[in-house]
Amino acid sequence: MTNEEKLQKIIDLAHQVLADMEYEEVPRLPIEIHVWVDGGCKNPGTENARGYYSVRVMGDWGTTHHEERILIDSIDPQTNNVAEYHALLQGLFWIKDYKFWGGSELIVIHTDSQLVIGQLIAGWKINFSYLKHLNHECAQLLDELRKKHSIVLMKEPREAIESVLGH
Repeated sequence: MTNEEKLQKIIDLAHQVLADMEYEEVPRLPIEIHVWVDGGCKNPGTENARGYYSVRVMGDWGTTHHEERILIDSIDPQTNNVAEYHALLQGLFWIKDYKFWGGSELIVIHTDSQLVIGQLIAGWKINFSYLKHLNHECAQLLDELRKKHSIVLMKEPREAIESVLGH
């Protein structure tokens, strides 16, 4: 069973539980928001290295609320991992700044970066200082956002990321 199928099963179960309860007014179910992020780097390890990232925010029914593709302008070395962190940071900033949501949304962040998820969730060692500060920024934002939202980070296959973001 894929992660998306598991999430759908949880949502279907919540609908069933609410249908079985007797309410004068059925409570509002969480809005499901999907944030797809990806970063990459052309010519990593060279003077011509150029990092880039893409972010796409999609709501219920596949509606795109926000999309951006940006070249990274940073003092950090331009690597694929730096770009993956920048993509996640931009996605998190967008969630933080988007004001019309209530406090109970399920936000699923999709990435193909095993390193970013491993360092943020599983406590993997971070070998480079430039990744440590990006990791710290992401961790702080996640902690802040989890006070208002349920957030899940999901490792996706590269093909899933390509199908949504187009690269």
